[in-house]
Amino acid sequence: MADRIICGNCGGKVPIPAEHTKAKIRCGHCGYYAEVPEAMRAAYILKRDFDCETRVINLHTLKPLDRAAIIRAAKETGVVITAEEHQIGALSGRVSEVITGSGQLYGLPVITGAIGVKDRFGDSGAPWELIKEFEVSAEHIAQKAVELLAIKKSQAREHAMAAL
Repeated sequence: MADRIICGNCGGKVPIPAEHTKAKIRCGHCGYYAEVPEAMRAAYILKRDFDCETRVINLHTLKPLDRAAIIRAAKETGVVITAEEHQIGALSGRVSEVITGSGQLYGLPVITGAIGVKDRFGDSGAPWELIKEFEVSAEHIAQKAVELLAIKKSQAREHAMAAL
C-alpha cells in the first residue's frame, strides 16, 4: 500500500471519481463553506510541494454518514485527516468511531489526525483572517498531512527492520 491520506468532512453517499482511485492523500471535511475550499487548497499545496496526489471527500452531514466511503478510504490510504471549521470533535469523533468499529480494518495500520479549532473562545474578524487565526487553513491541513505521512513512513521502516 502506498502512503496515502484522507481528509474527511461530509455525510450522505460520497462519489469517488475514477481519476482519484490511486490518490496518495484523501481528504474529507465537516463544514459547509470554509473547510472544503481549504482542503482543495491543501491538495494543491501537497501536489505542488510534495508531489502527493490528493482526494478531498466532502462529508457535508454527520447523519447520514457514508460509513462505506470512510472505511474504503481508510483501507486504501492508511491515513485519515478530518478538517472541521469549529471545535474538533463532531466529525473526527464520528470518523474515528467508524474506523475503530469496522471489522474490515482490524489489523490494518490506520493513522488518524484532526484539524479544527482548538479549545478556545471565538473571535470576530474576516473569514480569511479567522481561518488562519484558528489554524484551520490549507497550510495547516497540508502540514498535518506531511506530519502523518512521516509517521507512517517511519512506522513502515520500523516494521520492515523488525521483520529482518
